[in-house]
Amino acid sequence: LADWDGRMDAASTAAGMFAAWRAALVRRVAAHLALAALHAPHGYGAVFDPWLGVTGQVGAALGRLLGQARDRRALEEAREARERLEDRDALRRTFLSSVAHDFRTPLTVVMGELARLSRKDAQALGALEQARRLDRMMDDLIGAARLESGHLVVRREAVDLVDSVADARAALEGGMAAVAYAQALPADLPLVDVDPILLRQILVNLLDNAVRHAASAVTVHAEAADEAVLVAIEDDGPGIDVADRARIFESFVRAQGSDRRGGSGLGLAIVTGFADAMDIDVAIGDRIGGGARFELRIPARDMSGA
Repeated sequence: LADWDGRMDAASTAAGMFAAWRAALVRRVAAHLALAALHAPHGYGAVFDPWLGVTGQVGAALGRLLGQARDRRALEEAREARERLEDRDALRRTFLSSVAHDFRTPLTVVMGELARLSRKDAQALGALEQARRLDRMMDDLIGAARLESGHLVVRREAVDLVDSVADARAALEGGMAAVAYAQALPADLPLVDVDPILLRQILVNLLDNAVRHAASAVTVHAEAADEAVLVAIEDDGPGIDVADRARIFESFVRAQGSDRRGGSGLGLAIVTGFADAMDIDVAIGDRIGGGARFELRIPARDMSGA
């Protein structure tokens, strides 16, 4: 009987050892299967065959948990990277806007002094024109910051297009002297429904672009058409290739074969940004006889209730 008890104890001990070994084996197999599932190219379930039974189910569950943890970490890293990029963009916009605003007051003083000196000394005219060019660049920086931040406010009113063109031309007084300028603006053009400040910058940028690329002449003409006013600004320069027209209004994009001398690289991007805000259509075409043609379709002011 004692011998029988001894054998039963030995058998019980062997059974316990076998159960422990089996449990350890299940855990090891599950861990290996989970790691394999984590790197499986066709999904977690592809690693586990039905014959694995419980072991396969445990491994699959563990693999899914590991995969979910990995995916969550990847999403978190992507979110953090996006937030860092947004913070850098916001800082850049704030910096550019601040610099442009801070430059404005001293630059205005400098231009005033240079204008006074230029009446007595012709050599000051060149410095005055460079100061005015820098002032236009400041306008472009401020305009770009307003567009990118989404803080552009449009204040529409009835505007006389003839006066707007004259104002834009006066802003380019020094540069306009380098080309022959002509305009055809009928006195009976309807008033347009725009923000006068934004329209002025659109016209200044388009005229500046035309002057910098013209060989010898720039022309502005306008006509009324279907509750709108069509304005065309043309130059006799090299023109713009068709391949470049779809992207010429992007920031810092320059047409192939053009040195874009003197420009900020933002002028035409601001044209489209301000134009879109006021429902103005902008198109690029060819000038008859060679050169570029920029056309604006500006909504006319509804004066029926006036």
